[in-house]
Amino acid sequence: MVDSLIQVWDFIWGDEAQTGYWYQLDAEQQAHALKLIVDYQNDAYMLAAVFYSAKVAAAKSAHKQLFALHAFWRKFLCQPPFPLKAQALTGAQQLLAHLLPYDAPSATAIVNGLAQVARFDTRANFLRRLEAHGHYPLGSCTIEKHPVSRHMQEQATWVDCLVVHAPEAFTNQEAAVALLQEWMEAEELDYYRITTTGRNDPKGKTRLIYYDVLEQKGRYWVQEQRGKGHELGAMMLPTREWDPALAQLRALATQLDA
Repeated sequence: MVDSLIQVWDFIWGDEAQTGYWYQLDAEQQAHALKLIVDYQNDAYMLAAVFYSAKVAAAKSAHKQLFALHAFWRKFLCQPPFPLKAQALTGAQQLLAHLLPYDAPSATAIVNGLAQVARFDTRANFLRRLEAHGHYPLGSCTIEKHPVSRHMQEQATWVDCLVVHAPEAFTNQEAAVALLQEWMEAEELDYYRITTTGRNDPKGKTRLIYYDVLEQKGRYWVQEQRGKGHELGAMMLPTREWDPALAQLRALATQLDA
C-alpha cells in the first residue's frame, strides 16, 4: 500500500527524477483540478495518507519506504500545490479517527507526525552522509560510548559520542556547531557529544563539542587552546525550505485543538 501511494504521489506531484503531471497542466487546468481536490477532500485524504503510511512503515521498520516517503513529503512541502487549510487538517483528523479508533490523533499529533516524516533519518544514514562527497574520510565517523558527568552527578553516565577520526574535522567553532546541528536534526537525543582524534594519537581527543538539551547549554573545546572552552547557549535547528509549510500546519493545529 505504502509503495503504491508513493508511486502515485511521485507521478502526480513529481520527484527528483521527474516533473509531476500537475506541473504539466496550464493555469486553467490547475485551477479546475484544485477545485476538484478540495470538493472531494483529496487534500484531507493526502494528509491522512502520509501520516498513516509513515505509521505503517515505522511499525515494520521499513526504512526504505520511510526514506521514499520523506523525500516526497519534503519536496511537496517546499512548494505545496494546493493551500494547506484548516478544513483539510480537520478532514484528515476525521479520516484517521476511523483508521485508528483506539488511538485517534489530535490535529497537533497529526502535524507532529507529518513533521517527523520530513525529519526522518537513521544513525547509519547520518554517518554515511558525513563521509559522502569528501566531507570526512571514509570510515572516519563512528558512534562510541563515553563516560561523562552530567547534572552535577557524582557518578559518570555513558552517552553516545560521535567520534571523527580526522584531525582536520571542525577546525573552528562555527564548523563544530554546524556538525552538532546536523546530528541534532538527524537524531533526537537529550545529550550530544562530538570529539576528534589526533593524527598520532587515535585515542586522544583534539577537539570537543557537547550540548545538553535539557540544560540548553554546552561547550566547545580545542586542545591547542590549552583546555580553554567556549560556552554555548541554547541551540536551534537550522531553518529548512519545508519548515514554513509545517509551521503553517502547526498554527492551524493549535487553533483546532484549542
